[in-house]
Amino acid sequence: MHRTILAAIAAGVLLAAVGATPAAADSIVFVKKHNVWVMAPDGSKQRQLTRDGTADAPYVSPSQADNGRIAAGKGYAIVVLDRKGKRVTRFVPRNLKDSTGHSTAGQPAQVALSPDGKRIAYMLTSLSCDLTIDCGARGTIGIVASSGKGTVTQPGTYGGTHPHWVTNARLMFHGGYLSQNRVFDLGASESWNWFDDSDIHTGPVESTDLDDGSVSADGRWYAAVRGYDDTTHVVWYRVNGSILSGPNPGAPTELCQTNQDASMHGPSLAPDGSGIAIADVDGISVKRGLDDCASPGFDVVVRGASQPDWGRANP
Repeated sequence: MHRTILAAIAAGVLLAAVGATPAAADSIVFVKKHNVWVMAPDGSKQRQLTRDGTADAPYVSPSQADNGRIAAGKGYAIVVLDRKGKRVTRFVPRNLKDSTGHSTAGQPAQVALSPDGKRIAYMLTSLSCDLTIDCGARGTIGIVASSGKGTVTQPGTYGGTHPHWVTNARLMFHGGYLSQNRVFDLGASESWNWFDDSDIHTGPVESTDLDDGSVSADGRWYAAVRGYDDTTHVVWYRVNGSILSGPNPGAPTELCQTNQDASMHGPSLAPDGSGIAIADVDGISVKRGLDDCASPGFDVVVRGASQPDWGRANP
């Protein structure tokens, strides 16, 4: 399983541990038994926030703002909750247009709440098949006010999946081949691509896909799911320059990767860069000290859980 970390891959040597100190006030929201929960990053202080999630209508993709508000998908709706699990608002997001011009429909499978809690990015899918395009499912991202009101924005003409707020004004998402880390600044007319796996793996190691990317709130770290199926693993990087604002800072420096596990998903970085949470078939595991690729490894902090989101609010 992924709790054993492979050697550092940046310079071919292990990096020294920095002895990062856990943040004084942060938490992880997650899904367990179809409902939204919250806990401290070490697995303590677990609280169930919702009780109406079922196998037929589960809560999915919980995301938290700095003030503790939580947004998640449930059925065809997006639900916003306070820290006690009380519903603040519920709305059905507007359909979008995919990259072929077809209308999306269905349930929001991925939800991301901006750090200030004012906007929600969500992903809808479409199943398109006609004489002009290849058959398949396509994801598209929209941005709406967290109240459900106001203008819905789409990040340019690209479709996308796995939206993630880098800042309150900058969204990152996966745009597919040669668009693995699209960046969209609110108010811009189009998104731009930060980097792809092929920008780093240009030698004898074959490049593959990067998806489900996440940037730590302090802008120092980036993590993503790399590969497909049985080759799936999580990899993390040190950011060069600033990805929080301004132009493309260039590709980050790749540091560490986990063992391969097809069930691995949802890497989420501590806001201060002190650790990373990952989910797999065992549950949610956490590792502290991102500079140390060898030891200690990941510790399972909650079993039977998935879809972690690490935020600044108290548990």
